[in-house]
Amino acid sequence: MRAGVAALVALALAGCGDPDVRAPADSGAAAPPPASVKGSLRVSVYGEGPARPSQAPLRHVSVYANGPDYHGMEDNDLRGFLDGRFMYAWNQPGQGHVRAGRRKLKARYGEAELFRSIQRWQGVALPPRARVHRASLTLHVEKGPKRPLRLFLYAVKQDWDPGRGGARRNNTDPPEEGDVWWRERAHGEAAWGLPGVGYASDADPDADTEAMPLAEAGWARPDATVVFESEALAAYAQRRGRRRLPLLFLVKLEDYVEDEPYTLFQIWSGNVGDERNAARRPTLVLEWESPGELARLERGVHLEHGRSLELPALSGTGPRIVAASFESDEGHEPPRIEVHDETAGRWRLAVAPLAIEGAGTRVRVVAARDPVLLGQSFRSAFRDTWVRTAPPEEQRVPWTFVSPRGEVRVVESHYAGDYRWEVEFAPTELGRWRYFYETEFERPQRSADGFFDVVAGDRAHVQQELRALLARIHDGSPGSREEAVEAFGVPFWRLERAAMRLETPESFRAAPGRETFALISEVRAALSLRERVPDEPHIRPMKRDF
Repeated sequence: MRAGVAALVALALAGCGDPDVRAPADSGAAAPPPASVKGSLRVSVYGEGPARPSQAPLRHVSVYANGPDYHGMEDNDLRGFLDGRFMYAWNQPGQGHVRAGRRKLKARYGEAELFRSIQRWQGVALPPRARVHRASLTLHVEKGPKRPLRLFLYAVKQDWDPGRGGARRNNTDPPEEGDVWWRERAHGEAAWGLPGVGYASDADPDADTEAMPLAEAGWARPDATVVFESEALAAYAQRRGRRRLPLLFLVKLEDYVEDEPYTLFQIWSGNVGDERNAARRPTLVLEWESPGELARLERGVHLEHGRSLELPALSGTGPRIVAASFESDEGHEPPRIEVHDETAGRWRLAVAPLAIEGAGTRVRVVAARDPVLLGQSFRSAFRDTWVRTAPPEEQRVPWTFVSPRGEVRVVESHYAGDYRWEVEFAPTELGRWRYFYETEFERPQRSADGFFDVVAGDRAHVQQELRALLARIHDGSPGSREEAVEAFGVPFWRLERAAMRLETPESFRAAPGRETFALISEVRAALSLRERVPDEPHIRPMKRDF
């Protein structure tokens, strides 16, 4: 009987697009069950108009990392020698990692290659009088040397164009006109003061960096991150954010250690992984406040996973900035906070202050992680130019999706040209999914795990999935009620719950709700092996043992 149940479970979770379905024994771990959302929500609206009476402004925490709703950060891998000579004249934005330090003794022209990284954070916009209380920059480490290291973060005084990765966007071509690289902040147009962003001075306005670093951080194995945090970093973010100017950083090892080999330190870049997953990407966090709020809201929120709460609209018209942040209680998840953009006609993720227009400010809190609506597809893509084992179009890139119950499905991605691989997958089970992809472009490598929640969107798609589940039950031909319920019960119960969340007392008793009720009854009958399922169960006394 157990083998039959396993086959039925595989059939119950079969997804669209004919993915390769593996038995649960091969699945690895499913995503941990999601916790509830509980904590304090803060929303502020800033703009033209009379401010609220004088009171302490709300403090917000804004998080910036490249992802679906923020993609304003680009980093470059700079490499060369301090006198301006170099081994490779590459322009390298968009690759999986950037580096700091010096190679082992693989020398050319009498010197081992030196690396530094620059970061350009565009779109960090704060209200004009904002005060930044705390700022931190977290870098995720791919690998480093055996020895402990000290890293420094400098403010770069001259802006640059990160470029596209060279003439063919492959990160191995020389820079195009105007691109940044080791010797020039704009190729063919303007040089760095000294190669490698190397001229530090407060007195000279043409210097590459300020004389003093913004922050210093230590690293030693097995640390997975490097964290820069200081008052100077907060002050710099405040100055630039108020003026809506990009934050410009140089990341380097300390001078003394830069002169030694075997110090190469690899940091995951702002473009590592797929478009939805920021797990390894640099993360900038600002804690700030600003006076002159037009409207504000502060309240506790407690939501079960999968539920949402739309708040009463806050006042405000015309161009304005909306900031929202959430402080989670211990043991609970943060929510997805969305602000409705009337001009664009969509809900936008409020990970950082948003500029919006229209009448009123609508905010909703969603207890879900990167939600995908039932009946829609998960779509993502990634780009990687470091492909050495075969031409890009011949590379096999499988994506693995693990359902909430541990079922594994493998979907091949599609090569879309320009070193870009795209995937589309239609999940049919409600709940939290885990995913990753694997490549062998140079050596076997696996992405960081990503997570998304499949949630109900509307009645039509829930009804569609109930019909699909009914077909899978019939195809499975379960031999007993117990076998049927073990294979199909959880997907059915979650669909039933999703269906009921979409109903009101009025709609449930009207024609749309009755249609859903009839479909649920058909699934019940199939799981009961055609036992009659009454619409109105008979009330009967429970048998006693005495």
